[in-house]
Amino acid sequence: MILAGLLLAGCNDQGGTLPVSSTPPEPPVPAAPTTTPAAPAAASGSASSGQESGTSSASADLKAVAIEAGVATLSPENTKIVFVGTHSGAKPDPRTGGFGKFTGKAEVDADAKTLKAVSVEIETGSLWTQIEMLTNHLKNADFFDVKEHPKAAFQSTKIEAGDAAGSVTITGNLTLHGAAKEISFPATVSITDAGLTLSSKFTIDRTEFGMTFGEGKVEKDVSLTVVIGEKTEGK
Repeated sequence: MILAGLLLAGCNDQGGTLPVSSTPPEPPVPAAPTTTPAAPAAASGSASSGQESGTSSASADLKAVAIEAGVATLSPENTKIVFVGTHSGAKPDPRTGGFGKFTGKAEVDADAKTLKAVSVEIETGSLWTQIEMLTNHLKNADFFDVKEHPKAAFQSTKIEAGDAAGSVTITGNLTLHGAAKEISFPATVSITDAGLTLSSKFTIDRTEFGMTFGEGKVEKDVSLTVVIGEKTEGK
């Protein structure tokens, strides 16, 4: 789930083009999204983030996370969080990254087969990208400022069922870079006797969280992919 997403494009001084599908270096890092993200929609203010209508379906390839006493425990062993940011201009150079350390839980009604709540806490210092210089830059005060803001978090406040089977809209508070904003995003959920899977792809506006570095050089919209049921690569 989430998270959400977090997040940042590379800067022009980092060099290199990062295809989404390329393999990250050691230390082990999460896999990049399996599909190239659609052009991100602009965020519609603090009440919600930009959403992509083509939310990927919960795949049969996902391994359901076991539910115990109504809770599925989330970790890099069974969940991945990946972001893609881009440079502005004719050569966008998408940059892929993610987080290697986080904890979370999804609360479910096992009888009704519904998702009730989801939360996650991320160690921002576990951020990775495919370029060491870029990773270091994203960790400094221009972007995540991991020393000042070592944690990012998401806590849902509302989950609404959609028209299609398994589709939901998740609303909650994303805390990133010391700022808390309400966002909403689509997800596809499956709850069976085997457990829970979830997949979601959406965008957020990084500038709403005080990440304003690179105006005119780095797009403000960042694509996030969250999958429950697929472990972070190398874990």
